[in-house]
Amino acid sequence: MGKRHLVVISVDALVYEDIADTRELPLFAELIRGGSLIKNVRTVYPSLTHTVHASIITGQPAGVTGIVSNTVFTPGSADMPWYNDLSQIKCETIFDLAHAAGAVTAACRWPVTANAGDKIDFLIPELMDKDLENAGGDVIRGYLNIGMTECLKGIMERAISPSHTMSHVEHPEYDEIQIDCACEIIRRYKPDLLLTHPGYVDSERHRTGLFSPYVAASVKKSEEWIGRLIQAAKDAGIYADTDFVILSDHGHLPYSKIVRLNKLFADEGLISIDDVGHVTGWEAYAHSSDLSAQIYVSRPEDAELTGRVTELLHRWRDEGNAGIGEVMTACETDRAYGLKGDFSFVIEAAEGYHFSDEWQGEAIYAEPPAAPGLGHSAHGHRPEKGPQPVFIGFGPDFEKGKVTDGGSVLEYFAMFRRILNI
Repeated sequence: MGKRHLVVISVDALVYEDIADTRELPLFAELIRGGSLIKNVRTVYPSLTHTVHASIITGQPAGVTGIVSNTVFTPGSADMPWYNDLSQIKCETIFDLAHAAGAVTAACRWPVTANAGDKIDFLIPELMDKDLENAGGDVIRGYLNIGMTECLKGIMERAISPSHTMSHVEHPEYDEIQIDCACEIIRRYKPDLLLTHPGYVDSERHRTGLFSPYVAASVKKSEEWIGRLIQAAKDAGIYADTDFVILSDHGHLPYSKIVRLNKLFADEGLISIDDVGHVTGWEAYAHSSDLSAQIYVSRPEDAELTGRVTELLHRWRDEGNAGIGEVMTACETDRAYGLKGDFSFVIEAAEGYHFSDEWQGEAIYAEPPAAPGLGHSAHGHRPEKGPQPVFIGFGPDFEKGKVTDGGSVLEYFAMFRRILNI
């Protein structure tokens, strides 16, 4: 270990187009002038938040990390559980290496870090809606239940009243709490490594469309949070020895229609549903990754069943009325993207379509905008499509004024190791 500090800020769904014109973004302009910019960074497949963040801290694609989607495949569940424990990652992470090297580590709402107190010294995990529900809406109790470091309870209490309750995670309030806590961790504990993840830009893209005034406002707010983290390093007296990395996980693409793939399978007799709407059995089942989906076959060794599912997927694609743009086998996605698992196929949504896990209701329906003039966007699509993530590195280990185009999120792991001299 050297004496360098590293602060990693993942601004969820930030793309190069958001900061291409920095006239209204003075801090981004300053960081780009004084540091290194990488435009159009290639992400992994599927381009989902928890999948990509697991890849960022391992340098490995989804087929190696095991985090092949945001949620764990749970057929028949209307609310599949999210991948969120560090132990669910099947390979070595930067936290494993940093901890073994004696570094002081911190994570504040970085995905897939829950219950990792043995590797992360100062931990505030990603809080999911189910965690809040299990804690009766008590935010602090919810965090403690998933492994928040006990000594950070006071910091959390100052960031949010312990009597505050809410039924679900809300942006930007959730991000404000996270940034308050991350800044205080920097001031008090001066960690060698801190990773944090504001999600406001992603939330506004989902809610209002790919490029909307609301998205622009969320980018501006994210810039303010980055400034606060930089100021915290100055307050702690470690600014001169700190490298700041501002990165993103994925882009977005617009959509207007949603396809309930499991309703299509049920209509073909491949999913059994009882009189009250519960799934009682299945032979083929879709696990949505929003703009792609993984298709599971209950008996993949059954050539007749697999052949039937293959024929259905290709027919739906060719007919053009089920929102399927491409059908790939798991072997094909493994070769092309390092994506593999227990599923048999991966399908990519056609332009304007979004996949759902639901098995009841209208098979294909339009999702109206939140207000006239707005839209919706999502991710999970193939990494080469659409607006691309962006990277800014600022600090003693980054070349001033350097601009490059391309690269991969899988390269960040080695970069972190170099900066920390691990």
